[in-house]
Amino acid sequence: MVDCESFGGISVEALELFCKDLPLVLPDGYRAFLQESNGGYFRGNKFPIPELRDGGELDVLFGINLARPLDLRFWMVEMKGEIPAEAIIVGGDPGGNFIVLEDGRVWYYDHQYRFPQSSDNQNSYFVADTFGEFLNLLGSRRGSTELEGPLGPKLAENVWHYAPQSRSLQEVPRDIHARFMHRGHMVLTR
Repeated sequence: MVDCESFGGISVEALELFCKDLPLVLPDGYRAFLQESNGGYFRGNKFPIPELRDGGELDVLFGINLARPLDLRFWMVEMKGEIPAEAIIVGGDPGGNFIVLEDGRVWYYDHQYRFPQSSDNQNSYFVADTFGEFLNLLGSRRGSTELEGPLGPKLAENVWHYAPQSRSLQEVPRDIHARFMHRGHMVLTR
């Protein structure tokens, strides 16, 4: 379970409107995450950065149609030219560094040169092959170089579900999750 304070989910229409002008295709797992939670605060959740033999800390994952510092569009404009056109900044740490999605993979962009290894020539570090794997990594102990979360990788037949009562993401079987329609924090049985 990952500690998360969700921003409340978005409609398929809002997501499609956002995606139509992007210079990249958002991975299905990330699109599902946006629909379910539209980003959120993840304060204190750590993840390993294997190349650095250290870890990062996630503060927030940005969403769509939110206040400026929390909005994906804001960061696309603000950081244009600093990251590849086919990449998107999806979150940040408490120190002004970023979580970036590029070709479906998750990277840590050490924008503020937090780590002594970082320089103008090298300040982006691979974190995970998929957004779902990244969510699995949250909660790993600082400095870990393991590529699994505290309970191992999410099973392929499961999905992430935001539970507003506990403000967390929980891994649940896809067939159970599919029995319910989701509208942010509101749930209707089908």
